[in-house]
Amino acid sequence: MAAPANFKPEFINNIVTPIGRVSFPHLSKPDEGRQYSDGKFKATLLLPKKGVDLGPLKTAALKVAQKSWPSKVKTLDDFVHPFRDGDLKDAEGYKGSVFITCKSKRRPRMVGKMKEDVDGDMFYGGCKARFIVTAMTYMQAGKPGVTFLLDVVQFAGDGEKLGGGGGASVDSLDEINDEGENPGDYAAPAEGAASSSSFLD
Repeated sequence: MAAPANFKPEFINNIVTPIGRVSFPHLSKPDEGRQYSDGKFKATLLLPKKGVDLGPLKTAALKVAQKSWPSKVKTLDDFVHPFRDGDLKDAEGYKGSVFITCKSKRRPRMVGKMKEDVDGDMFYGGCKARFIVTAMTYMQAGKPGVTFLLDVVQFAGDGEKLGGGGGASVDSLDEINDEGENPGDYAAPAEGAASSSSFLD
């Protein structure tokens, strides 16, 4: 499918997602400095395949695609859509989900449960949230597609952190008495054991 002459993207604004789990949030600062960084603010939302109505999101994606390619697009199969199968991704928490990655060149607004402005540090991989997104059409390498631009992120609750961690309690620690103790003793190898320059060896 060739791009129309002087192709201009179409938009549908103010689409509210269901509540899902956040993955790989880059909200306070853009994603930079990594191998596949694109310099954008972004977050991925994991939505269960069962029990969540994805109809409004799919309808918006299809409708905006039909605005750009009215004679070509009939179903979601006729363009590159933003919905991805979590069962095909080798990452914790993705199985049994549909996920969408939403991006923006500008810092999205972040709010709490009562719609109060909050800091981006509130959002972490595994927390619950919903997004307000804009559906936008694009052409890339001659292929038509639709993406979701990230406008607003609303914190909806805490959840088990993706990637582990965050669940330890200080109750499992003993108090440390510094009197008469040498901190270096804690790092000394056991008698007869060979020392190593790296714990990865």
